[in-house]
Amino acid sequence: MIEKPIHIEPSTPVEGEKPSTNGSQHRIAGNSPRIGGRYRLAIAGAISIIAILAFIPGWIQKWLWMDQVGYSSV
Repeated sequence: MIEKPIHIEPSTPVEGEKPSTNGSQHRIAGNSPRIGGRYRLAIAGAISIIAILAFIPGWIQKWLWMDQVGYSSV
């Protein structure tokens, strides 16, 4: 037996609230646009720290080498 599909009406927005583009009027708790910015900031910070840590050993090696050959002022 084939059942008739149920038609669900979209919810109406709360007074003063702008409707979203997908038709849903409900916000998911804890889902704010600032969370994405925090993740981007954390990722950018982690990449920066990794890049700095990658260059420090080479800089120290050059400094020690120049000190060993007498060119530490360079």
